[in-house]
Amino acid sequence: MAVGTLALFYPVFLPMGAAAVAYAGHRAMYMDWRMLLTQFLTGPGRTSRILLLFFVVLNWKSLPLAWTVRPLSKITAGQGASFY
Repeated sequence: MAVGTLALFYPVFLPMGAAAVAYAGHRAMYMDWRMLLTQFLTGPGRTSRILLLFFVVLNWKSLPLAWTVRPLSKITAGQGASFY
């Protein structure tokens, strides 16, 4: 295996990523989402939290590393380095 190829990446990070997603899904099942949403929308500092969330959603492409999501998905899907 050559250094720098994805042959080293897949056997290590793919199972780790799958395990992390499975664990996050498992933990998400036990959370009280209604209570969390109620606290987020009605708790102290709610205006600034809601405005910050709105700002983040509107400026997603301006966030650091957010632009890498699309190019990396193209590269890992094997469609070359076309970023557009």
